[in-house]
Amino acid sequence: MDRIKRIASFCEGSKVVCDIGCDHAYALMLAIKEHGVERGIAADIAEGPLLNAKKTIEEYHLDTQIKTILSDGFDAISGSDFDTAILAGMGGILMCEILKRGLPKIKGKRLIIEANSDTYRIRKLLSSYGFYIVEEDALYDHGKYYEILVFEEGNSCYDTLDILYGPHLRRTKPQAFIKYYQKKLDLLSSILLQIKDEKEKEEKLSLYKEIESILEG
Repeated sequence: MDRIKRIASFCEGSKVVCDIGCDHAYALMLAIKEHGVERGIAADIAEGPLLNAKKTIEEYHLDTQIKTILSDGFDAISGSDFDTAILAGMGGILMCEILKRGLPKIKGKRLIIEANSDTYRIRKLLSSYGFYIVEEDALYDHGKYYEILVFEEGNSCYDTLDILYGPHLRRTKPQAFIKYYQKKLDLLSSILLQIKDEKEKEEKLSLYKEIESILEG
């Protein structure tokens, strides 16, 4: 639950939070119970997960504060209905598609993003859409590494390393971040001993030096 708790904590100061792909709506419930959020919208593309969310919401007696809605991304949601959106537990490519389609509705909102993969794609896309990264955090939950990003509307100027590793993460280097990329270095070190193709070896060595430089930086 550490991941869910951290996501919920980033909702502090929000009034209405919309959770796209809500699963059991735990993040919304924690945001309301512990972080001062007034209302929530639990949205999912599939009826099964939405029914699970509805059941959990009712069990916690939050059905007057959290509305469930069947929606493909932001399609069935009005932009005026929320001030913060959560997108968590999906791949980065899928999230990019959802964000592209929902652009008119997410302008001016706070976005809390936790992608299962391709997080750099989210940074690249949203910075090109006029968002900047307010906060980033990294953690392990049940043995899996997660990065959580918080965006708000505003100017940004990120270089390639900021996009790939995170403008805040690569500078603050939380313990989980260091652990994750140290594992990457160990794996690359092992791979480099086995690679015979010179071009591939050069690419892996370049990546090794890049990560090493960030960790030492």
